[in-house]
Amino acid sequence: LSRCQRVGTVRPEVTAVLTGGPSVWFAVVDGEPGGPARAIGRCVVDGRWAGFAAVEVDPERRRHGLASDVMAALASRALDEGASAAW
Repeated sequence: LSRCQRVGTVRPEVTAVLTGGPSVWFAVVDGEPGGPARAIGRCVVDGRWAGFAAVEVDPERRRHGLASDVMAALASRALDEGASAAW
């Protein structure tokens, strides 16, 4: 969660919110071993709707297409699950 601008111990309530929903998916572009991810994103699919959120990219890695890679992976999964609309 460090890429989400969080520090310290993650409380169970935070994990419950991030993983709660009908179908929740995360995409990650790994960083250096032991370091934060270079990019992350989250998608929740509910019927025909896919909701994309929490797309974050390491400031030093921006403008290299990492957010596009994350969104493409999440959109592909959403389409596989039958989503036809997004927010």
